[in-house]
Amino acid sequence: MSPTTEIDLEPKVKSAREALDAWTREMVAWHFSPETGCPFWLDYAGKLGWDPRREIHSYDGLGKLGFAAPITTFRLSNMTTDNVIDLSPILRIAPSPPYNLQQGIQKTLEWIFTTQDLPELREDQRALTALDYLRQHLH
Repeated sequence: MSPTTEIDLEPKVKSAREALDAWTREMVAWHFSPETGCPFWLDYAGKLGWDPRREIHSYDGLGKLGFAAPITTFRLSNMTTDNVIDLSPILRIAPSPPYNLQQGIQKTLEWIFTTQDLPELREDQRALTALDYLRQHLH
């Protein structure tokens, strides 16, 4: 790579980093605000003993939350998508599902916690914490 190419990329890299850090601050503020955060993140923040909105100022600061980095494209997509799936094609062929959404989630959680086929899941403390939270707060 020529020195000219490296110099040309530097402003773009700096700009991308600044945009990522700004987005990170925005997302941390949204997730940990009492007005917009969900119970999972608000409870999580309460257990930290510090306010992520005041302590995390950049993407690199997300490590303070105890999450693995980097956040891959797949993980980022899951975090930034509202995950609404159009079920109309399924409802045309199966108009009366055996479970509603809440019951389906409960059955799935029961299966996850009782199956012997997922030993790697039982070793993932973050996944277990999230699943246990769902199980406890599903009403």
